[in-house]
Amino acid sequence: MSCQVRVDAANGCALFRWRDTVLAKDAAEALQEFERNNDFRRDLSRFSDLRQVTWSIDQARAMVPLQREFLRRYPEQAAARFAILVGNDADFGTARLFISETGYDNAAVFRRLDEALAWLGLPAEVGDPFANMGTDADGETDS
Repeated sequence: MSCQVRVDAANGCALFRWRDTVLAKDAAEALQEFERNNDFRRDLSRFSDLRQVTWSIDQARAMVPLQREFLRRYPEQAAARFAILVGNDADFGTARLFISETGYDNAAVFRRLDEALAWLGLPAEVGDPFANMGTDADGETDS
């Protein structure tokens, strides 16, 4: 899977770190992993790091039905904050399109980590919450 999921229960936020290419099947697996997490709560904010991915408009649109189904099962997620961090202008536009088609009431796209952290209400001391969600020497995802 091209996504790592970690729940930061202390700060009320689920972290999704994406790498490589974002596909609908990976998004479905990431949401299932989020739901199975012992710290899962319906009201958790979500923070997706897309700085290391290739993401097309077609791929974003393929994920819209998954997100709508997730919102149907967990309507509280529509009001929870959902931040997407991107690394370039093309992904910024793709992420904005994705948000507009999913039905999230409280979502935003950011190019800067500090702005996303502030908008989510995470303390500055958190630093880069994705920093310890790397890969090991074999290119495998750390647990």
